[in-house]
Amino acid sequence: AMKPTQVGAMPAALISNLSPQQVGALPATAMAGMKAEQVSALPPEAMATMKPAQVGALKPAAVASLSADQVGALPAAAFGAMKPTQVGAMPAALISNLSPQQVGALPATAMVGMKAEQVSALPSEAMAALKPKQVAELKPATAAGFSNEKLAALTPEQTKALKPAFVNALTPEQKAALNS
Repeated sequence: AMKPTQVGAMPAALISNLSPQQVGALPATAMAGMKAEQVSALPPEAMATMKPAQVGALKPAAVASLSADQVGALPAAAFGAMKPTQVGAMPAALISNLSPQQVGALPATAMVGMKAEQVSALPSEAMAALKPKQVAELKPATAAGFSNEKLAALTPEQTKALKPAFVNALTPEQKAALNS
């Protein structure tokens, strides 16, 4: 099995030629050695073979380097091992491309990494896929990212899961939308 230092030493041009089978076979520990420029060189079809442990091992900077096509190719299950720092590193433009299945697969604990601009970029369908446990982990600082429409669209279960500190961070207009 390849070591993180061996993978980290591979030129991005070589990484871009890895087959989906080769990427899928890389141990998670080897993925931890990948630099942002190497991860951004992975072909989208290779991303489709990534397992949760592999994605969970990526450095936040590597996650931030992913393209929309790469993120779109990741199976929803691959999001299941993401950490708060990885979620927090994703640009809002990438967040806007997440499918409801991908968002629903994020561990509740990873939601702690969400920022207001990321919440703002979440598509409505993806917002609807959030489980109450995920909603409960949103920091009060993310309240600013919720439009009145997004708050009004929350399910009763999602609304009940919001922590008091989050609700207290909402503007009067947002609170009215939440209760509509």
